[in-house]
Amino acid sequence: MKKPLIALAILALASCAKPYGPVANTLNDQLTKPDPSKHQTKIKVLRVPQFRDSLFNLCTFDFSVDGKLVAFLKQNNYVTVYLDNGMHYLSYTYSCDEGRPYAQKVLEVITNGMPQEYSTKIGAFGHLFMWRTS
Repeated sequence: MKKPLIALAILALASCAKPYGPVANTLNDQLTKPDPSKHQTKIKVLRVPQFRDSLFNLCTFDFSVDGKLVAFLKQNNYVTVYLDNGMHYLSYTYSCDEGRPYAQKVLEVITNGMPQEYSTKIGAFGHLFMWRTS
């Protein structure tokens, strides 16, 4: 009885220990590739590792910029976008909580040419969080 529990615990901890990596596929090349002819800001958005969803990693954060879907972030994934300087809206939804009134997090950001980094996570009761880390 102890062996299956120990194996499950090791599997859970190992899945949390994966290094950060870029998202496998992006959906909007206009936002994920820099345009040297424009004044743009590099923004990196990271989904932090959590015990929730760590075993199967099936649910994604569906990340958008100004209402345009950019990527599906799994745990330990990040996406880098290049935005024209000015005001923008970063948002994400949790794919396994569709239809809930607080299932979308929107953050207004002002880009000014200085690189920015944001982290995202889901709380214990399903609330979505996004904050600037640098």
